[in-house]
Amino acid sequence: MADKKTDLAEKASVATQKAAARKLVYIGPNIPKLGLTQYQVYIWGVPAFSDIVNDDQKARIARLFIPIARLSQAMTEIEVKGTAYNTYYNDGIAVRKEIN
Repeated sequence: MADKKTDLAEKASVATQKAAARKLVYIGPNIPKLGLTQYQVYIWGVPAFSDIVNDDQKARIARLFIPIARLSQAMTEIEVKGTAYNTYYNDGIAVRKEIN
């Protein structure tokens, strides 16, 4: 009986870890036309975008979806000019301007 409980607990733990790995948080600027809000969590990865954005814009926005575990580090880097996340965030601002 204890072995069954252990197996169930292990399976539940693995399932929880897999679900957490799929969860992404959006760290870019709010883009109301796309329904994007900073710090919003997406359970199944990067969402599909509407046709108002082209492939280049989609790629630039997609870089702003990160695993929740990296949120603190990424937000720190966004504040530092010249870092990758700072560049990605500024790209997000540019996309917001382009589609408005």
